[in-house]
Amino acid sequence: MTVPFTYAISSGVATDSNFEGSRSRLIEQVKMLAAHDVSFFQIREKNLSARNLHTLAADCARVLENTGTRLLVNDRADIAASVGAFGVHLASNSLPVNVVRDGFGNKLAVFVSTHSSNEVENAFAAGAGPVVFGPIFPTPGKSDLVGLDKLRAITESSEVPVIAIGGFDHENCRSAINAGAAGIAGIRAFADAESVQRIMTLLRNNE
Repeated sequence: MTVPFTYAISSGVATDSNFEGSRSRLIEQVKMLAAHDVSFFQIREKNLSARNLHTLAADCARVLENTGTRLLVNDRADIAASVGAFGVHLASNSLPVNVVRDGFGNKLAVFVSTHSSNEVENAFAAGAGPVVFGPIFPTPGKSDLVGLDKLRAITESSEVPVIAIGGFDHENCRSAINAGAAGIAGIRAFADAESVQRIMTLLRNNE
């Protein structure tokens, strides 16, 4: 049986003024995620300077070396490539997929946030790898839910793996897989060891 992807995202609270403390906490989180064999970890710290983001990404890359957890960097393909990350995650306001492909070739996997079938199709046509689709369930700051029915419709027609995002926990994570998702992504779901353990157990055991 193929174990679904698990995709952890950092909380985004790091700033240049709190960098040392945030850096330490993120490194501990990364170690915990790797210990639980979480598939991907995305650094999504939009308030850091390029210098500090690079430092953090390099730290995470060293921690994740020779583990099964692959590092992604939000938006900054240049930083992702420079630290040897597995890939970059692009949002709607990021560089287009084809521009990243032209600049970095196949050196980086390219993940893309999507919210509709057209966006999924366009990402695939442009050469993106897995797409992240959502939000499926309510989550802070997101009101434009797509829901499980749209997720199921997307997965049935998509030629690329679809990772569901938005409001997941141990009680509802299996519903996304049952709807055809290749995995789940989130911030809060992967923030602590207890939550991660419960989710990983459910997904591994097909519960």
